[in-house]
Amino acid sequence: KLDTLWIDRSDKNSRNEIFTLLKQRQSDYINKKVLSPLIVFPEGTTTNGSYIIKFKIGAFDSLLPIKPIIFEPDQKSIGEGISSSIISMTYDFITLTHVFKFYELPVIYPTDYMYQNYKSIYPEKNLSNGEIYSEIAREIMCEISGNQKSDKSYNDWLNYKSIVFNTKMK
Repeated sequence: KLDTLWIDRSDKNSRNEIFTLLKQRQSDYINKKVLSPLIVFPEGTTTNGSYIIKFKIGAFDSLLPIKPIIFEPDQKSIGEGISSSIISMTYDFITLTHVFKFYELPVIYPTDYMYQNYKSIYPEKNLSNGEIYSEIAREIMCEISGNQKSDKSYNDWLNYKSIVFNTKMK
């Protein structure tokens, strides 16, 4: 019903196809060719709810306006971030109620001033306009939600988990 775009992370062609479809869907929504907005989870994964990790470039590369919405659970699952997904999912499914906080932010419109200002503040970073746009959105979302910005990636988390639990990750 939501016309979801699924990414096969093991297939580079799938990523490129989804990237193209993502840009097209954003454009179609802006131009009122489709009525339902596209919901994107820019981190590409979940975290422990205290950090916002580096965003994937997909939603930002088109340089079209975005409407950030932050939602976070009012309380964390047991063992979230360290227990297996099955344990966390089981706990989530047997919990009778789930309470979330939602922060609906104003639409962010990328501007030349935004890019120039960011480059003057961080001249050592050589980022594309899409990467700058994603960083600014992440900084805004961190400030509003009270979460910390982390430059750790999902792969960093997998490596940490493999060390802690003495398992080999793919």
